[in-house]
Formats: sequence, C-alpha cells, structure tokens
Amino acid sequence: MGALPDLLPGYGKVTDPAVRSRAERVWGVPVPARPGLRIPDMFAAARAGDLRALWVIGEDVCATDPDANHVAQALDACPLVVCNELFLSETARHADVVLPVASWLEKDGTFVNFDRRFQRVRPGPSPQQWEPTWAARLPPTPSPSADGSRPSSPGSPMTDWTARAPCHGPAPTPTAPEKPSCT
Repeated sequence: MGALPDLLPGYGKVTDPAVRSRAERVWGVPVPARPGLRIPDMFAAARAGDLRALWVIGEDVCATDPDANHVAQALDACPLVVCNELFLSETARHADVVLPVASWLEKDGTFVNFDRRFQRVRPGPSPQQWEPTWAARLPPTPSPSADGSRPSSPGSPMTDWTARAPCHGPAPTPTAPEKPSCT
C-alpha cells in the first residue's frame, strides 16, 4: 500500500485518468492529476516556505534520512508538524503536536508486506489503551469511505482498501483462521 506520491491504490499512476476515475468513485472527491511530492521534495519545500503542514507517521525521519541537519531545518521551518510516535524521537522533538500510537505488541489489524501479501497481527494479552494505528488518522480527516461511514475496526480499512485497489482483494477478516507467520 504505502504512500507513493505518484501512485494510487493498486499501483495505478495518478496521471492515468481511468485510475483517477476509479479512486474518485470510491472516495467521492476529485483526485489531482499531478503527482505529489516525494520526501526530499517535501523537506526542500518546507525549507523554502512552500509547505505549510507535514504529518509524519511511522518513521523517525531525523534518524533515517541521509541529511539529518536538512531534515531538522525543514521540520523547524514548517508552520505545523504533526508526528505519530510511540517514543519522543528526534523527529517528535521537532513536532508541534505528538500523537501517541500503539506499539507492535498492542496492534490489531492487517499489514501488506513488501511482496503484497496480507499479514494478520494480533495484540498481546493486555495492551494499553492507546489509539490503534489504523484509527490514528481518523479524527482530523473527513470520512474516507464513499458511504460516509468511518472505520470502526481493524478490518474496516482493509475492506475499504480492497474496494479502492481490487488487485489486493479479498481482504482477510479479523475472524479468519490465522496461519503462522513464522515456521
């Protein structure tokens, strides 16, 4: 799945009118015909004053990107930086808002790995009451579903996803028998 700025769900090019049309039908909103910015371009735009907000989810960009000084300068120059983070990472230290997330031991849901296989994960025996990662984006955004509903469980986003990207379907359900992920 991921967040590549030139691709829509199912690896369709954002420049392809047929792919955009499918996404627009599911999402109920127009999709821009031009690709978004890649990470280095976002940081350059922030340093230039052209990027007004940045939301960092699931990565400590100050530790993983090649030039930590340029990244820190970009985060400091951006008027609003939101970071979803379990610990106060270096990136989180530069954020205006830090939202807590669950650790991998507390997560319940489905991931798609690099070779496009679904992988079901379940929480440990007594998770803390943090907001799950699949729901972390929900409060500040309009409803992502075409029918106006909001996801209410880990399976809801996956069902919504396979409607947007049929090449990934059908989505496994949380009640489906679990196959061992390691043998």
